[in-house]
Amino acid sequence: MKKKIALISSSVLVLLLIVMALFAPWLAPNDPYATNMALKLQGFSTDYPLGTDYLGRCVLSRLLYGARVSLFIALSVLVVTLFISMFVGLLAGYVGGILDLVLMRLCDIFLAIPDFVFALVIVGALGGGIRNMFIAIVLVSWVGFARIIRNMVRSLKESTYVQYARTIGVPKWKIMIRHIVPFVFPQIFLAMHFERQWIQKPYRREVVTC
Repeated sequence: MKKKIALISSSVLVLLLIVMALFAPWLAPNDPYATNMALKLQGFSTDYPLGTDYLGRCVLSRLLYGARVSLFIALSVLVVTLFISMFVGLLAGYVGGILDLVLMRLCDIFLAIPDFVFALVIVGALGGGIRNMFIAIVLVSWVGFARIIRNMVRSLKESTYVQYARTIGVPKWKIMIRHIVPFVFPQIFLAMHFERQWIQKPYRREVVTC
């Protein structure tokens, strides 16, 4: 019962945050970029429900507009990471051979570098900004999921229905899209909840302690 209450309350809170971010232009009481040094660091008021910052900007308006940026980046990273992981995992798991070996060795190289350090190197090389931060997060996120998908595909590849589809001459790309992806997709979303803890951290510890 407690788990259901926690799930419902957290879901409502997340949905509320998404709605507030999407409707920020209509919900924000002030211009989030407008500065007024005469009103800096003000407390609660009817015009500024959460007060103002050190430049006199409305805190509530900035929170609402900032949530839009955070939401957009999070969803964009999720979609791009999932696409890259699915593409690499499908190729490595289904085609196999030299391609599988090359892609998995590439994943090992990425896994040998701690995420935080790798992201700092990317941002340092490309410079600051949301775009470069987006690139850094994607590059450190796709590897673990690609390995999960590859292992799932290798298992599904030997299934009876896949072998039957291959026997009757169904093209490889159609087998992957119609008979493998629908089974992999729900499981990869479940794996994303664990943030790669049971996949990448053992590799990280081994590298750090050596």
